[in-house]
Amino acid sequence: MSAVFEFLFKYRAIVYQKGTFAFHPPWPAYVSWLAAATAVAGAWWLYRRTAGVVPRGPRAALVTLRGLTLVLLVVIFLQPVLVVRTVLPQKSFVAVAYDVSKSMEIHDGRDGQSRLEEVRHLLRPAANPVLEELGRKFKVRFFRFSGEASKVEGGFEDVPRHGNVTDLERTLSQVVVELGSAPISGIVLLTDGADNHSADLAAAAAQLRARNIPVYPVGIGAPDVSRDLEVMRVSAPKKVLRDAMIEADVAVRSKGYAGRRAKLTVKEHDRLIQSLEITLGSDGEVRTHKVNFSSETAGPKIFSFAIEPFSDEVIKENNSSDVLVRVEDSKPQILYTEGEPRWQYGFLRRSVGEDRNLHLVTLLRQADGKFFRQGLEDPAILEKGFPVDKAELFAYKGLILGSVEASFFTFDQLRMIADFVSQRGGSFLMLGGRNSLGQGGYTNTPLEDVLPVNLRFGSGNPPPFQDLEYKLRLTPYGAEHPVTRLSASEEENRKRWAAVPSLIGLNPTSGAKPG
Repeated sequence: MSAVFEFLFKYRAIVYQKGTFAFHPPWPAYVSWLAAATAVAGAWWLYRRTAGVVPRGPRAALVTLRGLTLVLLVVIFLQPVLVVRTVLPQKSFVAVAYDVSKSMEIHDGRDGQSRLEEVRHLLRPAANPVLEELGRKFKVRFFRFSGEASKVEGGFEDVPRHGNVTDLERTLSQVVVELGSAPISGIVLLTDGADNHSADLAAAAAQLRARNIPVYPVGIGAPDVSRDLEVMRVSAPKKVLRDAMIEADVAVRSKGYAGRRAKLTVKEHDRLIQSLEITLGSDGEVRTHKVNFSSETAGPKIFSFAIEPFSDEVIKENNSSDVLVRVEDSKPQILYTEGEPRWQYGFLRRSVGEDRNLHLVTLLRQADGKFFRQGLEDPAILEKGFPVDKAELFAYKGLILGSVEASFFTFDQLRMIADFVSQRGGSFLMLGGRNSLGQGGYTNTPLEDVLPVNLRFGSGNPPPFQDLEYKLRLTPYGAEHPVTRLSASEEENRKRWAAVPSLIGLNPTSGAKPG
């Protein structure tokens, strides 16, 4: 069919698709319009005189045919042409950008080649007909990219450390900026397409389209991976205390290993710290696994979370992820203010006394104006009772209030405690008791907004403190939370909470606040 089209119209159909019709007459444009109008009017005038001889229908058909014939003659004299854009040799640029991100290290090519080795072969300087053809027509410029693009002289050039991200949006923008106002005939993009950092790739593509700059992507790597394990992300605290329990959430995605068991390990400089057996989910399912471990030495630590690969796994490079955690050897100070002698006071002092990472300073009110202070490094500390200025209070990392009524504090002290949380970023804990929460008069004080529970009961006063005995029972989420983790073993943690003695005393509230 294409041969017939070329025989009739001289050129292939694709030439007409890419070309633009135009006229190149030897006279001004208005002459063409005047000639066409004259041809139509002449045909109408010639057949007008035959109105009584030729019926109306045939006469109209004859007028149309003659008019079209005359218009066709005018078009021929207008000299129609087909304008096809072509590239002048060495007058425009082509950018060749190749991916050097970590995903290009994956060995899924022919004969076990990595994706980067395939790119090296495609951009080889010798015996490369593709680059030779490009070089004859264009000025070729090379770029390598991961998070950003950088210009390379002479073709392929590897880097000692491959990037952790692929940002196609930034890469395309930087290539265009680097070439400046020079005419760009196209951008050849060699990548596996694993873009994980672009904010709005569609907007960047629209800008290139507006400038008539085509992008020619060349896909590298296998289009489908039948068997794969991947550590997608690891969530862990950025800063912990030495010997403290570190809890990390490891998100694992698998394909082709549904229901199989795998080994998840945590290492520090090849030293095994923790390992556990996990069950893999269905294809594409992401499962989160909790790992608990501790660090005995202080300083910045890089922990490597990895899943031991199966022998038939295609991509083994994505089985691990590293996390930086700063382990501090410090003893943050906690201020505990208690309004009356009670068993909670002694329990807290004994518990924290066994913790090498905390320094508990306690202020116990024995009578009006009389305080019993413990854990002091300087006898002058808290000599006049609770701190009255921010500098003294903000020296503490956390604040605990026991059964002490709101009227014990001045309004400025209450506002200072609220600022301790909102401005200082300090931790705040209010224990239950007869003079705590709503029963302690904290409604309509600056601390009401700080507390996570609602103290108000409509327009009335809150119910009184109740001497009830009850057993604490954790929710499924609470049993996994780091705050309630008494042991690294889930089974041991449940046993310890089951053995916790009953609690006595309840402060009624109107429920937890949203969030």
